[in-house]
Amino acid sequence: MKSWRLIAFVAVVVVQVLLVSTMAVGQQEVLDEGEQVVLATRPVDPRDLFRGDYVVLAYEIGSIDTRIVAWDAPGPGLEQVVWIVLHPEGRLHHPVAVVSTPEYVDQVAIRGVVDGIHDDMVSIRYGIEEYFVPEGRGHEIEQAGTVEVVVAVADDGTPVIDHLLIEGHPWT
Repeated sequence: MKSWRLIAFVAVVVVQVLLVSTMAVGQQEVLDEGEQVVLATRPVDPRDLFRGDYVVLAYEIGSIDTRIVAWDAPGPGLEQVVWIVLHPEGRLHHPVAVVSTPEYVDQVAIRGVVDGIHDDMVSIRYGIEEYFVPEGRGHEIEQAGTVEVVVAVADDGTPVIDHLLIEGHPWT
């Protein structure tokens, strides 16, 4: 009976390690093979007593004005999955269209989910709105004048934060 419990315990541990490893490998694959884009952002609320220091990032591409950016997808509707086509202008990438599938797009398209709709403004979340930082360093980002985020975008639109740029320089 005791050997059965040991086997069950080892199996549970192995499954947990495999799950965490799979997630980490998937993100590393996006970082290694994804197209890098630089997004304008502004940091908000850098501290949580329970989770430690992190920065909530409010991206320029998080609010899409449908009068300016072409909405070539049905809707918009809450929780709708869309791809935002990005075009480089200087160092930064800006939204030029919203599509329902990235298959015919020859530019970088980042996947997001419609989070809110107010008149012509559509809020999109990408899953990269929080960036954890070493304890005590969140205020450095909050007080910086210019914060940009280098994001790797996989072919399927999955975004992963690579690093932050503070005043144009990599933040470590």
